[in-house]
Amino acid sequence: MNKESKEKIKKLRQEGKYDEIFAEFGSREYVNNTPISIRKAELKKLKKNGRYEDIFNKYGKYEYNKILVKAMFDEIREAKGLGKALLWRLKRFAIRGTSLSLATAATLSLGFSMANQDLVNENAITYAKEIENYNEKIDDYASKVKAMKLSDIQIFMKVMDDMWKGIKGYKQPARDIHGFLELELADEDGYGVCRNMASDIARKLQEINPDYNARTITVYLEEGFKIADIERNVIEDNETIQESNDEQTENSSDFDITKITGNHMVTLVDIKDENLTLALDPTNPGIGIYKDGNILMLNTTDGNLVKYDTKEIVTTLFFRTGFDAPFKSISDFISSFKDSSMSLDEIIAKYGLEAQNKALTEVRALEIAGSAINQLQANKEENDFEKRIKVDVSQLKDSDSQNSTQIEQQKADLERKDTEQEIDK
Repeated sequence: MNKESKEKIKKLRQEGKYDEIFAEFGSREYVNNTPISIRKAELKKLKKNGRYEDIFNKYGKYEYNKILVKAMFDEIREAKGLGKALLWRLKRFAIRGTSLSLATAATLSLGFSMANQDLVNENAITYAKEIENYNEKIDDYASKVKAMKLSDIQIFMKVMDDMWKGIKGYKQPARDIHGFLELELADEDGYGVCRNMASDIARKLQEINPDYNARTITVYLEEGFKIADIERNVIEDNETIQESNDEQTENSSDFDITKITGNHMVTLVDIKDENLTLALDPTNPGIGIYKDGNILMLNTTDGNLVKYDTKEIVTTLFFRTGFDAPFKSISDFISSFKDSSMSLDEIIAKYGLEAQNKALTEVRALEIAGSAINQLQANKEENDFEKRIKVDVSQLKDSDSQNSTQIEQQKADLERKDTEQEIDK
């Protein structure tokens, strides 16, 4: 800007001709040279009159978006309550790509945990019957699994295998029941996506063994890996679903908002004796470890472990409830930097792809053997029943024969007595 223009702007400012500054020099000079009290009063008036185009032209995109966001926040708060409005606002905050530290997220989460919990409490009432039915099924399922006396990896693989056998397939669900995402997979006609599957697996594992401390975590999945030998039915696919032998998934665009918010969900479980936190991916069946703030999937054949970027902040803000939610996430993150009692090679040998498939084979063999034993037992009971019936029938026939003989004898005795009486006469 030349000296002449600067002098003119200064003169117009001194004369209070701010609109003329805008008309001749544009939005930037208008904002820089107009007192804040005047700008606030004008923005309030423009907003009240619904003149959003004038706001955009005169004050720029930032001020325009800020007013629209506040208007939307007020509308959601009025229609659905403060809790849902706060959640919507925080989602926008994440989507803008604002950088948040885990500590900052923890502080924010304290303010939002009540809103999260309120929504969960509301859903607990709305879906009470479904939750009751689901819990009964989980209790029964956990009892059967515990009775099998399986190792940890056998349990993990069985639960993921059974999940796929028990649902219709992978597809976006009709509902998102906050706090109870697992309900979508409650019966054979059910279907869901990663968040439903990870939640379902976490609920089952926690019931089988509370020491697992099973919970879910949001991650960003970009690379694929070789999945375990579990048959899946993918009704609708997306970027987080991979074919069984794919090494790499496609990335559709250079900028992907899910790189910030995450695009996938997995289940975390603790193996306390090994000072290890495992990650189970039921969507693309496999096992990984939560190590140094990221998840390394062990389903590899070439030694290059596939990394999932964890999104503890998103998990804390939107999926975990209660005032201790941020502290749990911080604890998980810090614990991931501790050394396990096992080396990486030992971990791969125990939980890698080969071990996963071996565990699947062993569990399926046990199930077949158990089914055969149950059938033999049923056949034995049926045979025993038939034998008892035959014995009872035979005894009945013998009894009938004895009764018949006794009746004939009694009849003969009566006839003999009648004859003797006639002779006496």
